[in-house]
Amino acid sequence: MSKLTKEQIRLLIWLSQPETIFEVSREDGFMDDKYNGLHTYKNSEGLRYKFDIRTLYCLEGEGLIEGSYVYHFSIAWERYTLTQEGHVYVSMLAIAC
Repeated sequence: MSKLTKEQIRLLIWLSQPETIFEVSREDGFMDDKYNGLHTYKNSEGLRYKFDIRTLYCLEGEGLIEGSYVYHFSIAWERYTLTQEGHVYVSMLAIAC
């Protein structure tokens, strides 16, 4: 597993919290997908963090998160959750601190 950046670790920890639901509306394109309104997110204290879509791609590529489609009013959203490996990684981070 490659070394994760601070932004990737922060997003991974945020996704591990039970109250977090992370869904993204997107349009599938021919060469690239367009993610609608995805620029920042807030933690439980209300602090805003900048978000880069490459962070999501990296965590998914490492097998730490996975996406599944859900439909709200016939609009496809992709819901991201931690995989088993993601939960183990966050647990190891908690032990290390």
